[in-house]
Amino acid sequence: MELSGNFFGVVLLCQLMLLAQLAQCQQVTEGSTAPTPTTMNSTIPTTTMTPDQICQAQTTCEDCVKVSGAKCYFCNSIKGNSNSTTGCRLYPAAQVFPNSEQCALSDARWGVCWVNFEAVIISMSVIGGILILATGCTLYRCCCRNSGG
Repeated sequence: MELSGNFFGVVLLCQLMLLAQLAQCQQVTEGSTAPTPTTMNSTIPTTTMTPDQICQAQTTCEDCVKVSGAKCYFCNSIKGNSNSTTGCRLYPAAQVFPNSEQCALSDARWGVCWVNFEAVIISMSVIGGILILATGCTLYRCCCRNSGG
């Protein structure tokens, strides 16, 4: 009985604190005045950027890989340019890997800037191989070795 009394006391205390916060929030919103919109006859043109333009607008690797939805990848040296510049590009959704003619896999950064795409591919292949080998060994041990016996 004593434990349930403490529990209900804690619940009641939390509810009172929540109500006090809600009342304070309501006072702040009632006391403030909303800015009145000014009427203008001019229209503001709206422009919608394409995903490719959004990627090309990013100047650093950190900004490039943080684009929402992981739509961009950063290339340390873009091929085809005479001065071999860096840049942010739209990730080719139709392909599994970025086009190696435009950017070498060792220069491509996707998700994080401190590891290149080539290292990601190699490490994922090794992890996948280990998982397949471990699964095969487990199946052999559980199914084949024990049934013969």
